[in-house]
Amino acid sequence: MKVYYAKVSPSIKEDTFFACMGQIEQRRLLKAENIKNEKGKVLSLAAGLLQHIGLCDYLHLPVKETPAFGTGCGKWGKPYLIQYPDVYFNLSHSGEYVCLAVAGYEVGVDIQKHQDKRENIARRFFTGADNEMLERCKGKERTERFFRIFSIRESYIKFTGRGLGQGLGSFDIDWENKAIRDTAVFDASDESSRKTVAYFEESTQVEGYSLCVCTGQKETPARWELVDLF
Repeated sequence: MKVYYAKVSPSIKEDTFFACMGQIEQRRLLKAENIKNEKGKVLSLAAGLLQHIGLCDYLHLPVKETPAFGTGCGKWGKPYLIQYPDVYFNLSHSGEYVCLAVAGYEVGVDIQKHQDKRENIARRFFTGADNEMLERCKGKERTERFFRIFSIRESYIKFTGRGLGQGLGSFDIDWENKAIRDTAVFDASDESSRKTVAYFEESTQVEGYSLCVCTGQKETPARWELVDLF
């Protein structure tokens, strides 16, 4: 499993991607075209370009000579590669960064820029255990913990492909084992009765951001790689 990430300079404009349009899949181009916010459009195009660069690296293909990868949508809208059904990928972007996870099994990735805490999100979508943990933190530690929880939860629902419809608080975070557990508890006195459904790995590679990748595989540490898009 590899996780590629790239910084998108605020000075980059849509025109910068003109020479790379043949490397960005059509679905991504159409999506970007419908984004009215310039920054959002640039981030979407950057994510598409990173997707191409990362997949080429993973598959050992030349970047410039390889045409854009065709994708389809799964049951809940999660994209998949049409020509490489055994290769899985997932994208995320936040702030000035885009990231891509690629693996030989289902994967979900999320990046969150640390900004003002969103207490209403924590109260509404996080579990009681999450909020109790946040209450014990103060200042910068609380902000970092909030976005760590957020990125872990987002990466899991992207791993399953069900998105927000699944609910951010529909599962528990096992911090000690870096695992995601189903909230259906058969014996409230026995913590082990909760079913482990996925595993996560965090990264501190980018200061001021929380990154997390989630898979169904336990012993598969990710390789994190910074990419220069241009």
